[in-house]
Amino acid sequence: VTNHTKQDLKGFTVLLAEDNKVNQIVARRFLENWGLEVLIAENGNEAFSKYIDNNVDLILMDLQMPEMDGFTATAKIRQWNKDVPVLALTASV
Repeated sequence: VTNHTKQDLKGFTVLLAEDNKVNQIVARRFLENWGLEVLIAENGNEAFSKYIDNNVDLILMDLQMPEMDGFTATAKIRQWNKDVPVLALTASV
């Protein structure tokens, strides 16, 4: 197991696609504490646009969002880039 420090993550950009404001705040604080730059999208359409307009290293994608859900947004992103890591998030039980 390799031990990583916060310094290892500096310079990386994460796109957080999440429509819940509280979840955005909590996730942003956590990710920025690790030295990551965080872009926030509030729906799938915005997530796709921000992905196209920015150099993103990782996407954290809520599955249930207004306008376009995370499944559809991920499918559109995959048409552009099959290699960018996308991790699904959900607060649903």
